[in-house]
Amino acid sequence: MSASERCRRDQERASLLALEKAGTEAALNRCRALAQRIECDLRNRRSERFGDLASLAELQAALERAAWILERKSGRSAQTS
Repeated sequence: MSASERCRRDQERASLLALEKAGTEAALNRCRALAQRIECDLRNRRSERFGDLASLAELQAALERAAWILERKSGRSAQTS
């Protein structure tokens, strides 16, 4: 493989890594914004309106888990670039 081919391949790889990192960070930001919006809406409502608080707790846990996974993925992408 010539030097120019290696250079082009390295540039393509760096570009793909940057796109992946940006996508992961954007997804994490959307997840955070959604979680904040849900939290704000829930805080403004009375708990009596919700018949199943266990379901709300499960939703919160799922959102927190998704955010944690995206943060870890984002961290790994940053380490490899």
